[in-house]
Amino acid sequence: MKKILLIIVAVMLVTTSCHKDSVNPKYIKITYYGNGGTTNSGESSVQQLKLGHYTNIQANTFKLTDKRFTHWNTFQNGMGQNFNPEDYYSTYNYDYYGYQNPNELVLYAQWTDDRIINMFTGTIDLVSGKVYHFYDSGGPDSYYSNNEYYTLKLNAPPGKRIIIHFDSFYTCETGDYLSIGSEYYSNNNSPGTIYSTGSSITILFRSNYRYVGEGWEARIAVVD
Repeated sequence: MKKILLIIVAVMLVTTSCHKDSVNPKYIKITYYGNGGTTNSGESSVQQLKLGHYTNIQANTFKLTDKRFTHWNTFQNGMGQNFNPEDYYSTYNYDYYGYQNPNELVLYAQWTDDRIINMFTGTIDLVSGKVYHFYDSGGPDSYYSNNEYYTLKLNAPPGKRIIIHFDSFYTCETGDYLSIGSEYYSNNNSPGTIYSTGSSITILFRSNYRYVGEGWEARIAVVD
């Protein structure tokens, strides 16, 4: 009799457990914080993802005066794990990075002075009256990296043009090059000073797997 009761209880527990999981599946919450930036809906936004599924990290919608968004980070001070918009994120390895709460991924927007541009893939709408400092991906103090492929589009206000003046330029001549319009620049063949023909200009940079160089330092402004 006791064996029969134990079996009935066990079946009831399994049935209840299965029923509970199917009705109330578990989710991981991805919370995005503006880290000083805001939107019309506040200082944070939430994305939910069912365990066992994957998603792409959301694009930034926060705005911060005189700052430009660069990426997301798991720490507010930028010392954690980096994530970029559209990065693949799967809950199969949701605790891989050792987050404090494995049921929630918290991401903080990271910002830089909007007058400093390190080479990346994206679009920047330039503002008249500002001088922008344009560097390779390593910034003013480091070299660029191997296997880079970046495409940057710069837009000026309607009716305006863009000037880019390179103060220094050096890439390895083994396949690393900068392309502006239909022209290619490599080694110490500096682009010099370039004017856009219209209100936008596209810049492409490619590096291979071998060596890296110092990159470049340039200034960008909007002109008539």
